[in-house]
Amino acid sequence: MKHKRLELACACAAAFAFSSNYTNHAPLAALLMRQFSFTQAMAGLLTTGIFLTHAAMQIPGGHLADRFGGRRVLACALAVVCAGNVGIAYAGSYGALLFWKVFAGLGTGTCFVAGARYLAQAMPPTLLARAQGYYGGSVLLGSGFVIYAVPRAADAVGWSGAFLMTALIAIAVLVFWLAAAPAPQPAAHPPVTLLSLLGHGQLWLLGSVQMASFGLVIVIGSWITQLLRVQAGMSVAAAGGLGSLVLLIGIASRPLGGALARELPVRPLVGASLSIRGTRVSSSS
Repeated sequence: MKHKRLELACACAAAFAFSSNYTNHAPLAALLMRQFSFTQAMAGLLTTGIFLTHAAMQIPGGHLADRFGGRRVLACALAVVCAGNVGIAYAGSYGALLFWKVFAGLGTGTCFVAGARYLAQAMPPTLLARAQGYYGGSVLLGSGFVIYAVPRAADAVGWSGAFLMTALIAIAVLVFWLAAAPAPQPAAHPPVTLLSLLGHGQLWLLGSVQMASFGLVIVIGSWITQLLRVQAGMSVAAAGGLGSLVLLIGIASRPLGGALARELPVRPLVGASLSIRGTRVSSSS
């Protein structure tokens, strides 16, 4: 792993940057609802909007990464994330907020798959599972970081300044990426048709696992601040600090999963992980 530290650091920085920009609206939901006079259902649509395009870009984003390389595609996608969040910072209506959230999802979705492709191109097979664990942990680090930091930034510079802060994170990482990310050696792989992928049962099963794990965490993370404010009477900053733990725990568990995947059979490892998650959700409810 030592001789691949720069590639890993660049991928993890990119993961932190784009994930900081898809949950950044969640801890500000109450402020935004007051500012633009919309309902909780409309607040939920902001999350739905960004993840709709985020999900829609997984296949075309992967195709672009296969064709042009993860390094180049991720740089372009990070630029889209930056533009989307600058647009959110200067939004003057709920409609503008929703538009720019949907727009930002085009970038975050492409970033996610291009970053994974970059690691697959840059890392040898013996290191790939652990590297993907660090990459996944960085995604959750970014998501949890904004739930903690954005309310505090909003207290200091307002909600618009808080969105600009997360956009600046993406800009800084984009500059770092362009300057430092090594270009991996292009690796040819057998051509695969989209229809064959759609008919692959194991891919659907893997997608269901992702939906029940990462998808559930994002749903909880998007609403935990509002829940703690309403049910526990916490301030926005305190609720963000406590709520960020929902995602920050994954900083350790994702790399741990990558390490264990090298030592243990994957199927029982995934089953045990889902069992633990189900137990935690049942006990918390």
